[in-house]
Amino acid sequence: MFYDEYRSKRDEYSGEVVRQQFPVVVKELLRKGSLTIKMKDYARMGQFGSFGVQLPTDDVHIITEAGDVILSEGSLLVIYYAQNTRNFTQLGKVQDLSESELKKMLGKGNITVTLMLSNE
Repeated sequence: MFYDEYRSKRDEYSGEVVRQQFPVVVKELLRKGSLTIKMKDYARMGQFGSFGVQLPTDDVHIITEAGDVILSEGSLLVIYYAQNTRNFTQLGKVQDLSESELKKMLGKGNITVTLMLSNE
């Protein structure tokens, strides 16, 4: 199983995202180096920010849970801390944080997240 790391600049949390259907193109972006994304709160259920490029999608209808990492509209990274129902491409899931911890970390305005590949 592959892992990616992310860091939130708000709380200086460093964690792992278990990749489920991580698009090859995202992996290739991260092989060039870490990717820092400025994110904004979306409807009090998640943080979203742009990859800056259009990526291929494999959308399915899902109900998100806290910690789900999603590709939305082919260009947006979304990290959910609450439930949402829509067609998304699921990228992975934040590990080792409860729903309340995620809400505390993500649910207070804007954040900056840095994605990077861990050793494979």
